[in-house]
Amino acid sequence: MKLHDKIWLLKKDVGIDAEEISKKLGISVTASKLLINRGIKTFEKAERFLNPRLEDLYNPFILENMDKAVLRVKEALESEDEIWIYGKYDVDGIMSISMLLFYFKSLGINANYYIPSDIFGEKHEINSKIINHIYSKKGSLIIGIDCTVQVEEINYAKSLGIDIILLDCDYEDNLPEDAIIINTKTNYCNYKYDTLSSAGTTFKLINALDLSENSKHTYNNYLDMVALGTIADKVLIIGENRILVKHGLQILFKTDKFGLRALLNICKSEDEEITVKKLIFILEQKLSKNILTDEIFLLINLLLSDDYNKAYKQVEKLYSNIERFELEKYNIKKCIDIDLELSVKEVNFELIEEIEKFKPFGPGNPKPIFLYRNLIVENFVFTGDNFKLIVQDESRIFDCIGHNLKKFIDKLNKKEKVDIVFYLEKKRFKGVETIQFNLHDLRRYDLSEYKNREILNQFYTSLSNIVYDIKFYIDKNQLGRIFDYRNIKNRHYLIDKKLSKGSNLILVNTFNALLELLFYLSDIGRYDIDDLLSFNFANDNLSNNIVVNPILNKIDLKKFENVIIYDIPLNRERFEYILCCGKNIYLLYNQFDIASTKKMLYNLIPDRSDLVKVYKCLKKVLGKSSELLFNDIHKETQLNLSKVKLCMDILERAGLIKIYECNNKVNLEILPPPSEKIDIESTDLYKRAYDLKEKFEKYKNIAFANNVLKT
Repeated sequence: MKLHDKIWLLKKDVGIDAEEISKKLGISVTASKLLINRGIKTFEKAERFLNPRLEDLYNPFILENMDKAVLRVKEALESEDEIWIYGKYDVDGIMSISMLLFYFKSLGINANYYIPSDIFGEKHEINSKIINHIYSKKGSLIIGIDCTVQVEEINYAKSLGIDIILLDCDYEDNLPEDAIIINTKTNYCNYKYDTLSSAGTTFKLINALDLSENSKHTYNNYLDMVALGTIADKVLIIGENRILVKHGLQILFKTDKFGLRALLNICKSEDEEITVKKLIFILEQKLSKNILTDEIFLLINLLLSDDYNKAYKQVEKLYSNIERFELEKYNIKKCIDIDLELSVKEVNFELIEEIEKFKPFGPGNPKPIFLYRNLIVENFVFTGDNFKLIVQDESRIFDCIGHNLKKFIDKLNKKEKVDIVFYLEKKRFKGVETIQFNLHDLRRYDLSEYKNREILNQFYTSLSNIVYDIKFYIDKNQLGRIFDYRNIKNRHYLIDKKLSKGSNLILVNTFNALLELLFYLSDIGRYDIDDLLSFNFANDNLSNNIVVNPILNKIDLKKFENVIIYDIPLNRERFEYILCCGKNIYLLYNQFDIASTKKMLYNLIPDRSDLVKVYKCLKKVLGKSSELLFNDIHKETQLNLSKVKLCMDILERAGLIKIYECNNKVNLEILPPPSEKIDIESTDLYKRAYDLKEKFEKYKNIAFANNVLKT
């Protein structure tokens, strides 16, 4: 059953005690739950995640063949051999090449590099053509980064006196035993972390070279480029990658590399995360297919620049030639993964500060997305693609901002109820900080949102049947056990606990409450809603039932272990009947149900003008007899299906029409006008319908008395 354009999927509570982690770390229970949702389930892992230290990086010499690679590079340096770096023209590759060039430059060595060009049909592979070119330039060592290589090429290079070190490369399994391959993803590599980017693997080589010389300068000199390469490569930002990116971004915004500083200034934004995305976007656009070798050369020179003014002018030129940057705030996808549902008490600045410690975000560690239900719309405005919304819960007001939500233009109404999914952030305006919800999606409860969905037709079709519910025999000596949860804030939580065990009958009367319940069950993704849901009657073959607009005298309440009154019953008789016929009765209704029920009864019970409208429509459109769908009358009169059906039944009881119903189709005959004037309002069915409305008005306040049965 599709209730909304997108699926909202709330992560399952794995049952680990969040309070224990909360106390040990001195963080909120909400932040502890976020950690657990990310698979961080112990104090030790949580401590390492929230406080990633460079000291926790693994020793690079654990990597298979790292000792061989270091030895061969040192030999080349001592012999003043020509060193060539062969890489890829993506951001990860450019950062890897630049890091090695920086490293060799710091040693007074001018290494060379080669990057293949798509324009000339070159692939990312070390082939005989490349080897011959490097041989002609007196090269004796190739460091290949994120490329492919065949065994024949390695043997050919060796025959020319050229050794090859492969970093994060694809290769054949039958390479020579003495081949120097450093790749965390290989089966034979016992390294503890296998998702390093090319920049991360290159950094490990430089780190190992530094350690072999007892040097400590690696981190500050290269982590900024490692961070950019790792983010651009879209590898998981967990484990070592998290440490490298976390510290790399801190260094990036203080970098002394003129090229990076110029790029940062061009891309400057109040949000550092947006600045980084823009910077990477510019480089990715420039490094797209069909780039010329000369352009790559200019880009490398920019990153290695030792003159800020020249670097800035080069970046300006680069930026002006690139399409306007449009940052996608949200992933437009059919399913939204939600970390946690928040309550009003959990939304505070402390939580935002704790979320800051979860950065950097990326694959494997996405921004935490929250769900907030039953907010009241106070105001809203659309400005271009931007959507500003003000919502309220209890006494608190929250500002929301959204993008790509144009579908809600001309739909929202003030004071209507909505659910939202969002990222929690701070907003600063004129020196004042406030909490802001950065919206991913919004979900409405207003009936107009569902007028073309089958569930609303089913609801209205079943609604008119409750008028025919007969009087109930109530034996107050058979009172069941009552569990009073009236007016609890999040009544839907109890439903999941009950559905997971025993047999349960959930009774729902209003469309608003039905949506609230179905939204929740859909969000947690553990139940087949189509199986659970029925209208008017229970499914005797199922242990769990959600019955909408129940015909109570047709349901065996004693069959179920628990009967859950989800929203307020329509009158005292129905209420007392449930209490006396059920075993365990859970009262979940609240004061907000009153308005929903009054609206539902208004939508159901016709007045005289409605009856006239339906009768005239039938006479005008159908003549004396015809076959039609209820929907046809509904469209013509703009009355909902339940009111149309009830109007036609009342008109039949009054002797004005004759209805023959079969398979939701109606054979209708308009009877001759009676000789005497008919008082439709005195007919039994009309009075019974109005009696339903009057009884609810008397009962609505009694339903919240302390002793609900004796009042």
